[in-house]
Amino acid sequence: APGTIRVARKIVYRDGARDYHVGSIDLAFSRRQIDEDLRRQTVQTITAAFLLTLAIVVCVLLVGRRVTQPFTDIQEALEKLARGETDIYLSGIGRRDQIGRLSSAVRSFRDTLNRLRRAEQVTNGLLREKSTIEQQLRELNEDLEQKIAARTRELLNSIRIARDSQEKLQAIVDTALDAVVRMDRQGRIVGWNTQAEKIFGWRRDEV
Repeated sequence: APGTIRVARKIVYRDGARDYHVGSIDLAFSRRQIDEDLRRQTVQTITAAFLLTLAIVVCVLLVGRRVTQPFTDIQEALEKLARGETDIYLSGIGRRDQIGRLSSAVRSFRDTLNRLRRAEQVTNGLLREKSTIEQQLRELNEDLEQKIAARTRELLNSIRIARDSQEKLQAIVDTALDAVVRMDRQGRIVGWNTQAEKIFGWRRDEV
């Protein structure tokens, strides 16, 4: 029949130099069935190969991501730190390999940068406080200088008035017709006019 594969084979038994014909085998196979089986096996083989290839690609991507992600995080963290940002994420923290040590070093750098920022803020606060205190001291010094200058002018004016009053008093005493003798609380003579010199006979510097 068309589309059929036939296989025929005789069965012979050999005993020494003689051959004995036992029978024959006649097999018939459907070509369509063989083609379908071959096609099905081919499809299964291709499908299995595709799934295996897909699994290998997925595994490579996952392993590659696991290997490259920490380096990507380190690169992004360094770029942020260069811009002054400290909110970084490092997926390699906790690993015991070189990636983990590198991630720990980047985190230590971030912590050091934070401490320096806090120290800078404290320093700036102290500098502002120092500037405020210096400004207050300058204002107090200026106010004190103004008060000292005003007080000095008042004292100089009082001294001038006292000197003028003393000179006027001395002029009045010197021109008096009576002897005028002035004494302090300890009994010492502090004033001796010209009329006293004439009456008592002692000069002012002697008395």
